[in-house]
Amino acid sequence: MFRKYVYNVPIPNCDALTVSYALFDMFCQFGVCDTIISDNGSEFISNCSKEVCKLLEIRQNFTPSMIHHCLGACERTHRTLAERLTPYIQKGTQWDNVLPAVTFSMNASINSSTKYSPYEIIYGTRPKFPLCLSHQTDFSTLPDDYRDYVEKQAKKLDIIREEIRTNAQRSGELMMDRYNKKTNPL
Repeated sequence: MFRKYVYNVPIPNCDALTVSYALFDMFCQFGVCDTIISDNGSEFISNCSKEVCKLLEIRQNFTPSMIHHCLGACERTHRTLAERLTPYIQKGTQWDNVLPAVTFSMNASINSSTKYSPYEIIYGTRPKFPLCLSHQTDFSTLPDDYRDYVEKQAKKLDIIREEIRTNAQRSGELMMDRYNKKTNPL
């Protein structure tokens, strides 16, 4: 949630076994998380999901039923994904064929609250786009001592993460102010 990085997997259905396999695939790619927060969908409360989480020592937290704003960031991501896939689907393109490109575009887009793209937050650099012709690396800019390079990258990521904390906090305060203006005092 801090990085707002999107990971999408096309699956043929949303039964518990299929979703558990998709989650396991994600864990194999990114590592095991501490907690999964989900709604009370049958695919998440099933014995299969519980056993996968138990095996991998992952806590499961569930949001209350029909309270969608508890997973607001996730719901907003689903909306953005649907908006970006819709033009392709209307043209007759198979959605699963364009899903990787749409996911990349979401991860490469600058987030309004963090002021950075999820890709940049994770990798510390802006992404190189598939149709960009400047894929050649200038090796003369690489330092002779790789320890210096790694330390510079780590410092850059620390600066980015600190700015994200500040930007996210400011964005949250603005959102709360807008919400509070609409409410009536008790």
